[in-house]
Amino acid sequence: MTSCHSHAHDKPTAAAVDPVCGMSVDPATTAYRLDHAGATVYFCSQQCRDTFVAEPGRLTVTARRPVVPAAGIGLLGSLALLTIFFALLTALSGWEFTLDQFREFWPYLMALATGFGIQVGLFMAVHRAAHATHAGKVVAVTGSTSGIAMISCCAHYLITLLPALGAAGLVTFVSDYQIEVFWFGLAANLAGIVYIGRQFLALRRVGAALALVLAVAVIAVPWGALAQALPPQVNKDGQVTVKVTPLALDQGAWKFQVVFDTHVVPLDQDLLAVAALAAPDGREEKPVAWEGDPPGGHHRKGVLVFRAMSPAPQSVLLKIRDVGPIPVRSFSWSLGSR
Repeated sequence: MTSCHSHAHDKPTAAAVDPVCGMSVDPATTAYRLDHAGATVYFCSQQCRDTFVAEPGRLTVTARRPVVPAAGIGLLGSLALLTIFFALLTALSGWEFTLDQFREFWPYLMALATGFGIQVGLFMAVHRAAHATHAGKVVAVTGSTSGIAMISCCAHYLITLLPALGAAGLVTFVSDYQIEVFWFGLAANLAGIVYIGRQFLALRRVGAALALVLAVAVIAVPWGALAQALPPQVNKDGQVTVKVTPLALDQGAWKFQVVFDTHVVPLDQDLLAVAALAAPDGREEKPVAWEGDPPGGHHRKGVLVFRAMSPAPQSVLLKIRDVGPIPVRSFSWSLGSR
C-alpha cells in the first residue's frame, strides 16, 4: 500500500526526476513525494503526484532517470531544420547547387536554425518547469513562429516547383525578395523567442536572460557577415534577369556567381567571350573559366573565374554583353582597402 511521508530524515543530495513529466526535482525542497515499492518518489507538483497515484503501474519509477536537457532538444531542433534545408534543396536541384546556396546564405540559414533551436529549447524548459500552466497558449505561439522560421528557411527554394502549379507571380515575388524573406523569418524567430522567454523568465530568470541575449546575438550574425561581403547586383532589362554575386576576391582568383533567368530569350552565350572585368585605370581581364551550366535554355547559373588584379583597384566593373536585346550589362563594386 502506498502512503505519503515527509521523510525529514532523508537528505538526498542528487536531483531526482519526476516520473510523470520528466522534470528535474530537488528532493530537499519539493513538498511532493510518495513512498512506492520501497523507494521515495519525488514530484514537481501536486498534479504529477496525483497522476502517479492514479496509475502507478503505468509509469516507470527511476529516481535518477537520465533526461535529455532542454538545450539538447533545442540543438536537435536546429539540426532538424538544417537537415530539412539540405534534403529539400538537394532533391530539387542537386547537391552542388545546395552547397552553393549554403555558402551564399549561410549567415541567414545558421541564424534561422539557431533561433529555431532556441525556441524549441525554451519551450521544453517551460513545459517541464510549468507543464500544467498556460501550456496550450505557449504551444500555439511556438508552433506558429517555428513554422514561419521553417518556411522562411526553405520556401524560396520551392520556386522550382511553382511554375508547374501556375504560380508565376509568386515565383517572381519570392525570387526578387529572397533576402527579405530571410529577414522576415528571423524577425518571426525573435518574436517567438521573446514570447516564450517571458514565460521562462518567471521561472528561471538567469536561463531566460541568457537565452534572450543569445537570440539577439544570433539575429545579429547576418549583419556582421554581410558587412564583410560585397552585395549582389541585379539587372532586369530586356526580359532577362541577371544576378551577379561576388564570391571571392583573393590573391589567386576572383570569382563571381552569375544567375540568368528568363522565359523569352535563349541563353546560348559563351560566357568566356561575352564577359570582362574592368578597373578604373583601364586594365581589363577576360574570364579564365566558366564553372556552370552550358549554353542553352532559359535558366543558367555558374561562376565566372578571373585572374586576380594586382595591384587591386579601388573598384571593379563586370561587363556582360549581348544577353537578350541589351548590348552591355554592367555590375560595379567599390573595393576600398580590400
